[in-house]
Amino acid sequence: MMLYEEGRFQLDDPIARFLPAFADAQVFTGGTARKPKRLQQFAPITFRDLFTHTSGLTYGFMGASPVDAMYR
Repeated sequence: MMLYEEGRFQLDDPIARFLPAFADAQVFTGGTARKPKRLQQFAPITFRDLFTHTSGLTYGFMGASPVDAMYR
């Protein structure tokens, strides 16, 4: 938040600006870990999404979803 206060980013800036690996993120829409169905994201993940836990990223600690299996 110190960087935000310094004006280095805005809350609605896409995180891909600083973490290019997130530029082509896909959204899991069904299927299994071996045969996932995915779509390109409709909007980029922003800092606001990360700070409010609405980015769609999963924690993976329960290990119960196909996305968790893909992380592993």
